[in-house]
Amino acid sequence: MKITWNEILFGFGDKTIETQFSEDYFDRFSYQIKIGLLISISIYLIFYFIDVWVFTAIEPQLLMNRIIVTTAFALLFLISFTGFFKKNMQLLILLFGIIATLGILWKLNLLHKNGFDFSFFFPGLILISAIVSFYMRIRFLYATLLNVFIIAAYTATFVFFIYTFQDSAALLLQTFVNSLFFLVCSSFLCLFASYYLEKESRQAFVVQIEIEDINTNLESIVRQRTSDLEIEKRKNISMLIDGQERESSRVARELHDGINSQLALLKFDLEQQSKIGNYSNMPKTIDNLLKINNDVRNIAHQHSSWTLQKHGLSEALRLYLSNIIAQTSLEFKLHLNAHDGQIPEKVAVALYRVFQEAINNIIKHADASEVEIQLIKTDDAYNLSIVDNGKGFVVNTHHNGGLGIENMKIRIEQENKGMLIIDSTPGQGTTLIANIRI
Repeated sequence: MKITWNEILFGFGDKTIETQFSEDYFDRFSYQIKIGLLISISIYLIFYFIDVWVFTAIEPQLLMNRIIVTTAFALLFLISFTGFFKKNMQLLILLFGIIATLGILWKLNLLHKNGFDFSFFFPGLILISAIVSFYMRIRFLYATLLNVFIIAAYTATFVFFIYTFQDSAALLLQTFVNSLFFLVCSSFLCLFASYYLEKESRQAFVVQIEIEDINTNLESIVRQRTSDLEIEKRKNISMLIDGQERESSRVARELHDGINSQLALLKFDLEQQSKIGNYSNMPKTIDNLLKINNDVRNIAHQHSSWTLQKHGLSEALRLYLSNIIAQTSLEFKLHLNAHDGQIPEKVAVALYRVFQEAINNIIKHADASEVEIQLIKTDDAYNLSIVDNGKGFVVNTHHNGGLGIENMKIRIEQENKGMLIIDSTPGQGTTLIANIRI
């Protein structure tokens, strides 16, 4: 995007962008402007002592000139630390240039009245224009106003206070014309520099805005894409979980209705044979078959929601724990306050799977001795809490296999604004709360 003349003179058409540009301009150059004010105050004080030494006859008038001008500069320097300066920076820099110009013209008039060459200090006007345009980075419009004021004020001072219709009038006029020529040329140079600097500043700001817009758009696209991927991931996992549930139920039914039934018949047949014949190893065979039968039942309970469909959630929790107790030294406390007939099937499956995963994780990783489980129904939700006194872990950095914490969350959160909370501290056990609204 190219910067137009209209934008340099009157600012960006969008007021919001123009305000942002002004604030950015202030942030970039406010420190530089403060230093410029301090330098100007120092120069005025230094030149005062030089003037007193060179122009002894007009010391009182010069002292008044320096006091007024440096006081004005000092006030502007103090104002530069306020919010008022931030809002009106360009106008105050213009005011600084006007005060400096009037101070120099006042001094030129004093020098002329006391017989000195008035043009001796006109380069001070060029210096003011250069400092304000180059160093203080006044904007082009205000630089134009300042340079027009300098030229007009210098011309007016010569016409009304210096020029006289005497023999020396031609020499004065020639001196004025020469100095005015240099002043006008320097003003054009300063204006060109001010135009170029503001154009570059505006161009850099526009590029910065465009880059920020691109970054914002990219961030938005990335966030949207990430969100879409997360939704897609959850859908895929949800579909996978549903498929696993259906497949596990099918396998469990086959185990229970097929293999389990066959083993029962085999057991019966062997018992009959043992009654008829003399088989010394038959009791051991029967015990092994009973063990196989129990193992098959455990597999069915472990991997299928078929147990839930047959017995309900509360009884499924009890059956699961009864199988676990025989294999571990953990002490379980189970508190149930929910009627199975009221629990929707999907809610029951989600809570049961989270329960299974949590108990398995406790057995494998927690080194706990006690586990307390509560299933409670409130007016608008089901709450499953599992608390152990194990070694705990750092939740944010914990990773586990199987369904894992992430899949546990997905199981719960996909059910009507469900929420899974895991609170754990190393050495202080773990608390898991699954809440599903109804």
